Amino acid sequence: MANRNKTLLAAGLACLATALGAATARAADGGDAYVADEARASFVVNLLRFVEWPASAFDDGRAPVVVCVGPGDPIVHPLARLARGRSVGGHALEVRRRLRGAAPSGCHAAYLRASDEHEVAGILEYARRTGGLLTVAEIDGFADRGGMVEVTVETDRIRFTVNLASAERAGLRIGSGVLSLGRVVRQPRW
Repeated sequence: MANRNKTLLAAGLACLATALGAATARAADGGDAYVADEARASFVVNLLRFVEWPASAFDDGRAPVVVCVGPGDPIVHPLARLARGRSVGGHALEVRRRLRGAAPSGCHAAYLRASDEHEVAGILEYARRTGGLLTVAEIDGFADRGGMVEVTVETDRIRFTVNLASAERAGLRIGSGVLSLGRVVRQPRW
């Protein structure tokens, strides 16, 4: 039964990846940008369902999985709405805005956009030092620099690259349902 659920989740993630690309293309053509952010938020929430954090990443068994987004990132509202009432590995999902330039302390996942490019080095260094922080970004070359999930939006779909070595070094396990859908980088190039 667990394998069937993982297969269904993987299929859902693939559908969301396609929807994200289509929504983003529509937004780029002057369509509704909110729809694209809604699809991105769905992708992030579903991605989190495939990630396992070490017990040491949480203060206690009831602590939430905290997803942090940059200041002014419009994904915060749809992400918070989708996270409400959901859980990952028995932990409630919570969304917070990260202050510009601030370390993502207290976060279990950090979502970055191209506008956060100037903060990538600091956030990746923080993730390497502390462990337990999943880094996800729509920034070219992110996985090659040690980021864990690099999202690339194309005209009609989304592709993603998982830097498995970075995730494992942080104590995170990313499920095969995600790995089978994306490109996997096993050795960082940084």
